[in-house]
Amino acid sequence: MKITTRLFHSNAGHRITLYLKSEVTSVLYDTNVVVFFTQKIMVEINLEDPVLRGFLFYVSVLVAKVLLMAFLTARQRFTKKVFISSEDASMATRALQMRDATVKYDDDDIERVRRAHLNDLENIPAFIFIGFVYVLTKPDPFVALNIFRLYTLCRILHTIVYAVFVIPQPSRVIVWTIGYALTFYMIIMSGVTFFNP
Repeated sequence: MKITTRLFHSNAGHRITLYLKSEVTSVLYDTNVVVFFTQKIMVEINLEDPVLRGFLFYVSVLVAKVLLMAFLTARQRFTKKVFISSEDASMATRALQMRDATVKYDDDDIERVRRAHLNDLENIPAFIFIGFVYVLTKPDPFVALNIFRLYTLCRILHTIVYAVFVIPQPSRVIVWTIGYALTFYMIIMSGVTFFNP
């Protein structure tokens, strides 16, 4: 099997064209049959495309949300005076003159924030990856932008109903399921678009 790959990059204004030419030639021997396979891929990324710009904006919001979850966890820890390690508790007692700082691993309010953060870390990277692939399918801008908006809203609402203002089930499962369904929709549309038997 011989694989050659060339990458060409051209930049003109707000248009970036990435030409990825991958020539894969493989020979299969089956009795007297010889089969050759060749594949060529070209991807064009236009930074003025409203779908790409919308996707990049909502990805920025989601990444900021994931990073801000650490501050929400810290806020809960300082409010409840519950820390993850003895050095953190002694630092809070010494530097911040915080009385009654304790070490505890099972505080429900803090664990809610941590679980919401972990849920973000499980779901948002998959959305970012498949969202980019979905953008490459050249979807309808109205549909794509509303998918990105709704997914971002669902992730924010998931944190709010789970860790900030706790609202009983099924609120959390509803917003999680909507976000998950949107991700699967993009997976299916991308798979259908790029499926090449």
